[in-house]
Amino acid sequence: MNRFEKQTERQRRSSLGVSLLLLTLGGILLVGALAILGYSSGAPQAFWTRAAIGVAILLLILRQVGRRLGRRRAKDVKPDDQSMLHLK
Repeated sequence: MNRFEKQTERQRRSSLGVSLLLLTLGGILLVGALAILGYSSGAPQAFWTRAAIGVAILLLILRQVGRRLGRRRAKDVKPDDQSMLHLK
C-alpha cells in the first residue's frame, strides 16, 4: 500500500469515526428526549418496554459499527534484511 492509499484510508476512517460520534450523540439525545417525554406524560409500561428494545437495538448497531472501524488492516510485510539478496 503506497502512501496515497494509506492517506486515503486514514481520511476515510477519520470521517467514519466522526460520523459515528455524531450518530452516538444523536442517539443519546433521542434517548434523553424519550425519557423526558415518558416521565412528563406518565407513560404506560408498554412505552418503556418499546423504548428499552429500541435503545438495545441502537446500542448493538453502534457496537458493530465501532468494531468494524476498530479493525486495523495487517501491515505490509517487510522482508528480513538478512534474508535479502543484495546484488550490486
